[in-house]
Amino acid sequence: MPLGCLTPTAQAAHAEAESVRTEQDKNAIVALISSFDKRGELVTVSATGSTTVFKLLKDDLLFPPKTDSSRLMNLLRSLETEGRILRCEARNTDRRWKTVFKSAVIPSTNPEMELESLPLIE
Repeated sequence: MPLGCLTPTAQAAHAEAESVRTEQDKNAIVALISSFDKRGELVTVSATGSTTVFKLLKDDLLFPPKTDSSRLMNLLRSLETEGRILRCEARNTDRRWKTVFKSAVIPSTNPEMELESLPLIE
């Protein structure tokens, strides 16, 4: 049913439910990126091409249900704006520099790692 057909109370409830879902999805994505960080795996920032962030994350159990590629990119942009994830430069297995997402929360398995040591993209 379109939102225009709902009463103002129902519209407010729908907006609140959507807000809760968005926050839950953001938390899941941060947890997912953190789990990749802990395993030493790189999370690409690529939205197009053969290896996209969506293709990398979508089959993981932590991936938010009913999230398509465009919603994921919107959530990632929002998380980056909020400072919960960062874009960093890292070397891939071919020893080439690649821009990747990292969790802004330092993984507990490596407490001596400092945020300042991560090369940020300006």
